[in-house]
Amino acid sequence: MIQINHVNYAYDGVHPVLKNIDHTIASGAKIAILGQNGSGKTTLAKNINRLCQPQSGTVLIDGQSTHHATIAQVSQKVGYIFQNPNDQLFNNRVEKEIQYALYRQKLPEGEIQERTQAALELCQLTAVAQQHPYDLSITMRKFVCIAAIVAMHPNTIILDEPTAGLDQKERALLAHILDVLHDKQVTTLTITHDMDFVANQFNDILVMAHGQIVFEGHPTDFFYDEKLLKEAHIEPPLIVRLMQALAVDQKIITIDQAQAYFGKEIQ
Repeated sequence: MIQINHVNYAYDGVHPVLKNIDHTIASGAKIAILGQNGSGKTTLAKNINRLCQPQSGTVLIDGQSTHHATIAQVSQKVGYIFQNPNDQLFNNRVEKEIQYALYRQKLPEGEIQERTQAALELCQLTAVAQQHPYDLSITMRKFVCIAAIVAMHPNTIILDEPTAGLDQKERALLAHILDVLHDKQVTTLTITHDMDFVANQFNDILVMAHGQIVFEGHPTDFFYDEKLLKEAHIEPPLIVRLMQALAVDQKIITIDQAQAYFGKEIQ
């Protein structure tokens, strides 16, 4: 469980980016965090995993405050996958990248190998395990970063804009990884501007605007709330706008839902 208790944060100490955030994230939750640039979503994530320290308020991970913990200590419970994989990769082989933190934790050799193989398979990287990460495409490097974090077995994983640049096959792989982690009761927080991905993959979202959480719940309720959309400066998925233009009497947010609706109408 992650408890965020009245957290405030300002990078310059004057202009707050987070304003009295008070929220609890249940263990095993699969949540998308939405908001325009500057809304505070990445700053909130960094306060959760101790890359930033709340200037007032507290963050508790499984009941333990992060205040006196080191970033290394918190990272064992809360893994963070950066938007740009080049900010995270530094080993000369994919396999070594995944194993680096495991050796630092002094895990048994057998367990290191087992975790490495599982992460490679989950992220479909087995065939490139001996390659240099920088010989791979930028999108494949993202999956190397994901594999490295997954192998650490943290309770929570934060993904910052993971769909950026991904093709349809890679988006499907990312969705599969999130589902597998959810089945294993790993909490995932996905920061994203990709509303189509949100509509198809998430039942729970947090929406941020002007440094506060302005909505939590199902994406359908948010995508059909014009007032909240305007406050958060977010455009709903194209399918929502199309259904509204057609005056469809149901709240439809995905193509599959639209196909099911019109199939019934035709019948």
